[in-house]
Amino acid sequence: MMSPMPTLRRRDSNANSKRRTIIGLTVAALVLVLVGAGVFYDKQRATTADGEYESTFQAPTPEPPAAAGTFEMPADPRLLILGDSYTEGYAADPLSNGYAYTVTKQLGWPSQVDGIGDSGFTWGGGPDGNGGNDYLSRINRRAEAGGFAPNILLLQGGQSDYRAESTEVYDKVRQTIDAARAAWPDVQVIILGPSQPQPGGNLLDRVATPMGQAALSTGAAFINPIAQRWLTEQNSEGYSAADGTQLNTEGHVYMASRLITALGWIGVPIV
Repeated sequence: MMSPMPTLRRRDSNANSKRRTIIGLTVAALVLVLVGAGVFYDKQRATTADGEYESTFQAPTPEPPAAAGTFEMPADPRLLILGDSYTEGYAADPLSNGYAYTVTKQLGWPSQVDGIGDSGFTWGGGPDGNGGNDYLSRINRRAEAGGFAPNILLLQGGQSDYRAESTEVYDKVRQTIDAARAAWPDVQVIILGPSQPQPGGNLLDRVATPMGQAALSTGAAFINPIAQRWLTEQNSEGYSAADGTQLNTEGHVYMASRLITALGWIGVPIV
């Protein structure tokens, strides 16, 4: 025999009542939250409008990859950019459109550009690398000759150091920085690592790594174009000279713009 229908109605009524209670509590909670949010928002609007509240929130600024170290901006900057064929302006038309000349023009400081192709920290040019144009030798010659005394030295290179072992690169970079500081005691040193159109550019990471380690171990600033992906598979064709390793004129203009941005990251005021 089936149970009387009134009993079923009472159970349904109890279940519905419980559901209505839960829903009611939920709605009430939401109302309280929304009212609270509205009050908070109104307070924010009121205090801001009255000038009594000023937000201290600052959007996080992304850190640039591999642009690190110590740099103190001199009051009267005098810049020397010393490097290889890139600094020389090779394949730019004319050479004065090379990245180094473009950067010095934009910065507007007393500057000199010293670029010699087939040179580096460990490689002095010539068939066996003993041509005397390694960076340490060139700094020593400048110190002996006197004349222009930079207080900012940007050392660009690494492309010609691919033959050297990592330990040799590390030691030569440190020795070069030490020589620069001995020659010009107040000089701020910036190391600009190697860059090259792809696909060869990524192979220079084995040079860039000890360069960066040496720079940071001496307190110099270091900018790593490979880590920052200045030259990629996508843009290399448009910036590459005919030989595939150098930059064309557009590539030099592009490198100058990237370098200017990186200099700003390490503390150089960019107008």
